[in-house]
Amino acid sequence: MNKSRARVWALCGAVLFVSACGGGGDSGASSAPSTPTPPPPPPPAQEELLVAGFGFNGPTETLVVVDPAQPTPLRLSTLVDQHLEVSHLTFDTTGRRITLGSSTAVYYVRNGRLFQVSLRKNQSNQPRQISSVADACSVDDWHPFSYSTGDDGWVEVTTSGADGSCFPGPDNRKVFVRRGTPATDLPTSLPDGVRITSALPDPASAALLGFIAYDTRAVPSKLALYSPTLTHVSDVVGGTGRLPLELLSFRPGGPLTTSAYAKSGSSVVRLDWSASSATLSSLSMPFSITVDIDGNAECLSDDAAMYCVSGFLLRRLDAAGTVSTLATMANTDGSSVTLRGLTAGHLVVQQSTDTSSGQVFAVPKLGGTPLALAPAFGQKYVVGVHGNEVVYSTLGSSRVIRRIGIDGSNDRLITILNSGYPMPVSNPTVPSVSVGTLDTVMWCDVPSAGHCTNGTIRSYDLQSGTTTALGTLSHSSADIFSLYVSGWGFSGRPTVLTASAALMSTPGFVTDFYLAHPGTANSLVRLTTNIP
Repeated sequence: MNKSRARVWALCGAVLFVSACGGGGDSGASSAPSTPTPPPPPPPAQEELLVAGFGFNGPTETLVVVDPAQPTPLRLSTLVDQHLEVSHLTFDTTGRRITLGSSTAVYYVRNGRLFQVSLRKNQSNQPRQISSVADACSVDDWHPFSYSTGDDGWVEVTTSGADGSCFPGPDNRKVFVRRGTPATDLPTSLPDGVRITSALPDPASAALLGFIAYDTRAVPSKLALYSPTLTHVSDVVGGTGRLPLELLSFRPGGPLTTSAYAKSGSSVVRLDWSASSATLSSLSMPFSITVDIDGNAECLSDDAAMYCVSGFLLRRLDAAGTVSTLATMANTDGSSVTLRGLTAGHLVVQQSTDTSSGQVFAVPKLGGTPLALAPAFGQKYVVGVHGNEVVYSTLGSSRVIRRIGIDGSNDRLITILNSGYPMPVSNPTVPSVSVGTLDTVMWCDVPSAGHCTNGTIRSYDLQSGTTTALGTLSHSSADIFSLYVSGWGFSGRPTVLTASAALMSTPGFVTDFYLAHPGTANSLVRLTTNIP
C-alpha cells in the first residue's frame, strides 16, 4: 500500500479557574460567595469523513463515496482509469511510530484528465478537474507540505509524452499539480533530465523539507536537493555518479530524525538531510538488496535495525551502519524470498516458487536457523502478524485461515475458507516503517465449497478471539456464475467491500459495493444493486 498519509490536528482548550477567598479573623464578616467553577468544554468532535471504495470493471474502475452515517444513497459514483487515495499521518518521533489517518481525498485520472474528490463532509464531494493536463496516465504520489495539518501539496502525475502512449517509455514525463489548481492552469514540470525520486520529511515538525532529484544533464549524473516548491537548493554531497535514490527506513537507534537508509541502484547508503543540504554516505560493508516486481526494496525496520533480503541472504543493518548476515534461506524452498512482518524477536519470511507454492519461516532478529511454521500441507502465505503470532492462509484443496506462535506452537484454526480469500483489517499505527499489525481478518462464509452469492461476511478479532457476523449478502443465484468478495480496512473505521460477479448473461465482471464495520454485528449495508 503506497499511500501518502497525514492526520487532522485535534484542538485542545484551556480553562482558567478563578476563586475568591473570604476574609479571615474574628471580625464576624461573612466571606464572599465563591465563583462557581465552569465545567470544562466538551472535547472537539472527531472530524467526520466520507469513505471511498473502488471496484474493478474491466479496463476501468468505479469509485464510490459513501457517508457511513447515512450509507444510501451514495454521495458519488463515477468511472476512473486509475486512482490514489490520500490522508494525513502523525509522527511519534520518540516511539518511532507513524499513525495513518482516515482518508481525506481521492485523486484520479479519467480520459487523460486529473480530478480530485474531497472526502470531507463540509466540502463538495463532486469531482473537480485540477490543472489543464490532458495526457495523464497515472497518479503516482501525494506530497503534502505538512503531513499532519494541511491538505496543500503536490500531486505527482505521469503523463504519456509525445507519442501519446501510457506504456512506459523514454518520452513519458512526470509533472506536479498543486492541490486545487484551476483546470486552466498548466502543471509544474522539472527541467528535462531531472526527476524527483524521494520526498524528505521532518518527523519532528511533520513538514516536507524537500526532495531528492536525479539529474542526468551532467556527466556523470548526480543527485540534488530540491525545495518543497520544486526549486534547486544544492547538490547532494557524495551524490555525484550515484543512481536514483529511494528512501528505505529512518535510521534506527533513538528517535526518528532526518537521517535514513536508502537504496541507490541495488546498494544501500545513508542519507542525512535538512532544508538546505543533504549528504550521502557509503556503508563500510556494501551489500545489494532484492526488489519486488514493482521495484520496491524487500526491507523492514524496527527501533534497533533495518532488515533486508539480499538474494537468499537475510541482512541486518544497525544504527551504526554495521552489516551482519542473519540466515541463508534454502534455494530448494523457493526462488522468491520476501519479508512479511516483524515480531518482537523475529522476522516473518515468505518463500515461494514460481508456481505459487509457499512456506512461511521465522528467523531470529539476531540470527539463527529459519524455523518453518506450520505443517507442510498446502501452499501457505502470510495474511499478517499479530503480536508474537503469524496469521496465515492455505490455498489448494485445503483452504483455511490459521494462527500460529512465532516459535511454531499453538497452531490453530480460525476458519475454513470455502469461498474467496482473507480480507485483512490492520491497526493504523505502524512501528517505524515496518508493516502494520493485523488486528482483524474478514471473510465470506458459505456452507460448502462454492462462491459467495449469499454468504455471510464474518470478522475475527485476533485479540479477543471473537467471531462476529457482519451480515449476509443478498443476491439471487439465477444468473450468477461466480461471485467473490474482497476488501481491506483499518481498525475502528468503516470499510467498503466489493462483490465481483461473473454473470451468465453479461460478458466481463459486474461489481456491487457493501459497507461494513469490522467487529460490529449486523453492520453490513448493501450500497449498489448492479448484481441481481
